[in-house]
Amino acid sequence: MRSEKTIVLALAIQLFIAAFSSFLVVGLVSLYDPGTTGDAFEVEVGVAGNATDDLAPVVQRGDARSAVVYESRSAAMEAFGDGRVDAMVHATRQPSGRVVVSAVAPEGSFRTTFVVSQVKDALSEYERHRRADLADSFARQPLDLPPERDANPYFSFTYTVLLPLLAFLPAFISGSVMADTLAEEAERGTLELLRVAPLSLPEIVDGKAIALVGLAPAQVALWLALLAYNGSAVSNPLAVLA
Repeated sequence: MRSEKTIVLALAIQLFIAAFSSFLVVGLVSLYDPGTTGDAFEVEVGVAGNATDDLAPVVQRGDARSAVVYESRSAAMEAFGDGRVDAMVHATRQPSGRVVVSAVAPEGSFRTTFVVSQVKDALSEYERHRRADLADSFARQPLDLPPERDANPYFSFTYTVLLPLLAFLPAFISGSVMADTLAEEAERGTLELLRVAPLSLPEIVDGKAIALVGLAPAQVALWLALLAYNGSAVSNPLAVLA
């Protein structure tokens, strides 16, 4: 019964991945890119310092964050300590024109990761804004600003994680089932009974392997068809199957 249990478990794992792929996409994407939660949370960022007029509009521009302006760093830190804001950003413009920014975020939970992600996005956008404003002060432009990219993280996760998982998992499981089947037959002594056939031992093993090798591409083709049906088309499917 061990080989049968292995096969059932393998099919159950693949069925789970295929059936709950959308939940896996939402959950796992939220772990490595919390910004994909969209408007589920709104981060209130306390902004202080003499560069508030430049930084606050950039923070406010985000769909999932808002800026609360404070007159001093101590007032912003007090609001952060009381929980009135989720993060604190202090921006100081120096006489040289350089802006020094320090940020404070809470510790400890999923919301912390989301807050840090939103603050990082705001500061990155502010950096681009400052570079664009200071571009005219250079005698020559050393490097052009990289273009903004609005890639969909769900598609990125589908093609970088989910698709390889569904493509390689059947092959790994087929190999595991093959090894488990041979081990069980050797343990029970049924492998010796097969040797009465006019076949050598390598040919017997090859015959069992061919059956599983043919099953793996069929499963991968099924997953590719399901992905295409759900709107995630795969180009060159024959290359993936190969």
